Amino acid sequence: MTVGIPVDVGMAPTALCGLRRTRGADSGIGRMDDACKEAGLPPPKIENQGGGFTVIFSKAPTDTPPRVESGIESGVEPGGQSLRQKVLVILSADELSKKGIANALGRSKTYRHLDETVRHLLADDLIRYTIPNKPNSRLQKYRLTEKGERALGAG
Repeated sequence: MTVGIPVDVGMAPTALCGLRRTRGADSGIGRMDDACKEAGLPPPKIENQGGGFTVIFSKAPTDTPPRVESGIESGVEPGGQSLRQKVLVILSADELSKKGIANALGRSKTYRHLDETVRHLLADDLIRYTIPNKPNSRLQKYRLTEKGERALGAG
């Protein structure tokens, strides 16, 4: 990551020469050094850029393997069951609002993947609104359709 800090052209050589010495003079250099040390990083490098200078911070070394798609992103929740299947199971017990479904899934509020899943289940006629003519009602809940019950029985 490179962060450029502009300085007066006439001051650049002086600023670069005395930068490390101004640690206590409210220059921010000390705070940067301390923050890097605390994060286990080398101190930032300061390079002359003609009319100014550039402060270069090193990236933190990473021992983590490449990012793997999470269950939510792949559509499979922990336990191997798809979110779609879990919503059908939850709605087989009771009519619930989207927030109620989220709570049954262990979430405190709805999230994008749940919203998309509910939308797809509605489009596939596996669930339906309890108040069909008011889809955005705050009292809206969802229930399984016969097709949803059959899909649940088959799955």
